[in-house]
Amino acid sequence: MAPSRPTQAGQLRARDAFLLPGWISFVRVVLAAVFPFVVEDVAVAVALLAAAGASDVLDGWVARRRGEETAMGAVLDAVADKAFVASILVALVLRHRLGALDVVLLSTREIVEAPVLAWGLVRRAGVERERRANALGKITTVLQFAALLLVLLRRPHTVPMIGAAALGLVTGLTYAVRERAARPPAQ
Repeated sequence: MAPSRPTQAGQLRARDAFLLPGWISFVRVVLAAVFPFVVEDVAVAVALLAAAGASDVLDGWVARRRGEETAMGAVLDAVADKAFVASILVALVLRHRLGALDVVLLSTREIVEAPVLAWGLVRRAGVERERRANALGKITTVLQFAALLLVLLRRPHTVPMIGAAALGLVTGLTYAVRERAARPPAQ
């Protein structure tokens, strides 16, 4: 199958969700739905975490390889990441394996980015420009997954959690600066 023609930068098209990278991202949403039911089985929970991490790497690689990098793909990737991490956090909080501070540390990036994203969506600027994953965001996700892996294994997890929070803060602030710089000038 020949690669489909990518959309113009920034255009969100529903059909782009059905390209192979979109399906790979969707795997994380399915894993997020399953995770709360297997969290007590450490081997299965770790396997799901590994599968989610693999799909996070694979969707972007496939998109670049096939020339299918799209704005919709970037949105799906971000939503799938957030859904999977949220599922793990809720499952672990309900089982008293994570406290409120742990959740705040692991969610620092999302806490910083949420108001910026909301403002962009209100102004429609956030929908019309392409959102690309960046290295800081991917490293933050890796640190989040590492901390969660240690929690699942009942190992000390403070250092990667603080690392995820610190890098999440930098990532979120970088995102805010990028959004501000990309905003069209006021008329």
